[in-house]
Amino acid sequence: MNRIKKIFIYTALVLFSLVFLTGCIKLKTVIKVKPDGSGTVEQTFLIQQEFVEMLRGLSKMGSGESGTEDSEEEFSLMDREKLESFAGQMGEGVSFLSADPLREGGFEGYLARYSFSDISKLRVNQNPGELVTQVPSEMPQEEQTRELVTFSFTRGNPSILKVYMPELKEEESEDGGSGTGEEDEPSVEDMEMLKQLYSTMLLRMWIEVEGDILNTNATYREGSQIILMEMDFGKIVEQEDKLEELLKNKTRSIEETKEMVGDIPGIRVELEDAVEIQFR
Repeated sequence: MNRIKKIFIYTALVLFSLVFLTGCIKLKTVIKVKPDGSGTVEQTFLIQQEFVEMLRGLSKMGSGESGTEDSEEEFSLMDREKLESFAGQMGEGVSFLSADPLREGGFEGYLARYSFSDISKLRVNQNPGELVTQVPSEMPQEEQTRELVTFSFTRGNPSILKVYMPELKEEESEDGGSGTGEEDEPSVEDMEMLKQLYSTMLLRMWIEVEGDILNTNATYREGSQIILMEMDFGKIVEQEDKLEELLKNKTRSIEETKEMVGDIPGIRVELEDAVEIQFR
């Protein structure tokens, strides 16, 4: 199973287990890096307003409150204590800066900010599960896999940043194969479920350097930004033929995969195991 397919299926399964009645969430992570190797991490988590209101109502019922304005203000998707604890999980020298409630375009959530002194010690989990703080989940926290993006950094002129993507292990079938048998064939029901659940879902992670990028082997670059992962499910589910081809794919080479993915609006996933960025 190639990297694109594994990431897509893994992401869909994780997000479906996290938000049990809807797929209407947006997760964004931006890692901003200075030429001295310090910087910040900004993580945005948003859920569609209708689902938030449902959770707010359930919270009132569970607490026995009467639905006053004060009780409504007490409910929040943002668990500050848990967000602060993520700083320690991100590595040595990472500090929690702030967390603010956020509303935009019919979605509600929060924006959390962290600082780091040395990106070489930073570890960012691309598994969206740990960003969810107050949303009911069918997946126990101890079973949520940490898929860590790690880094190395050499300060100079130019400075050299290397980004190491998480290793995606092959899923073995009962006969010892790579798990690319008939079970990977998407059914009509699977396709319809994807369309209904993920029509407004967005997952994005990128690096933004302070300065000019002189050279990089990254697959996707926009000015000073390097896109590590972007999945705009609203665009993806509109391309049913391409989506079905992606889910069925078993033996496509990296170059063939790059060519195919380039034709699918909404998907940009880094295909290199290690991305090098030279900047100053």
